[in-house]
Amino acid sequence: MTQERFYWLQGSCPRSVYDLLSYQLFESGAQSIQELDSSNTDTVDFKICDSESVNITKYCELLGEHYISRGDDENIDWDMSWRDQQKPVQVTDTLCVYPPWVEVEQRTGGINILLEAKQAFGTGTHESTSLIIKLMEVALRDKNLGGENPVLLDIGTGTGILAMYAEKLCGAQTVVTEIDPVTIPCIVENYELNQCQKPQGVLGFLNAFKLQPTFNVILCNMIRSELWPMRTEMYELLKIEGVLLISGQLASEKHYILDWMKESNMTAVAELTDGEWWAVAAQKDVK
Repeated sequence: MTQERFYWLQGSCPRSVYDLLSYQLFESGAQSIQELDSSNTDTVDFKICDSESVNITKYCELLGEHYISRGDDENIDWDMSWRDQQKPVQVTDTLCVYPPWVEVEQRTGGINILLEAKQAFGTGTHESTSLIIKLMEVALRDKNLGGENPVLLDIGTGTGILAMYAEKLCGAQTVVTEIDPVTIPCIVENYELNQCQKPQGVLGFLNAFKLQPTFNVILCNMIRSELWPMRTEMYELLKIEGVLLISGQLASEKHYILDWMKESNMTAVAELTDGEWWAVAAQKDVK
């Protein structure tokens, strides 16, 4: 049965805070955010749609002063509308991410990933995802960091984009984790689309692993409030001389991560910044 109405809200905010605000909205459950045409280049006007009125109320509270209006309209096929707007994303010189319904351009020396995002996070368009991908290209090509065919853990894999790219980039043996069961069909579908090995992973938290050095590389693209409680477990699961890649951090708060790494006998080997977002790669030192 097709729902007859959908609910929406409209907001507006300075362009300088839009990335963080949209990230928080996605984290709270928003499935799509549509940027609206605006004559003011310093602000972003946007619209969020949802099938449930209660969710719109939640997003209104999150927007605070950036809220403008809300309402409801006759339902349309939002999946098809969203599909029509999707384009290939050239994340780096090597990686291009395509929706599966777009014809893939054959490129010499490049890697293509076909991606169905659906309700999972990670398409390569957000700065935090592109930053960690750029760090991966450095770390996984350096045998002194990632090693040969590294065993890699992708924490909060979302769409699976990072794990799949690691497999294609250097033949990594990947293990993924997720706490949201709705992402699982999406991950399985994406692995099949990209002819990757069947995904191996855990639906749950890091305590599902035996806390002993297991992984050559660990990836974590999460905001600090989500990452911070897992920092000790991440360290314990990382092998000596293994590399930890962290993204999703505000550049203004990077000192929290760097201070913890220094206290934990880790050496930052690469840092990248894009706007207000920051990412780091660090190697676990021999004690």
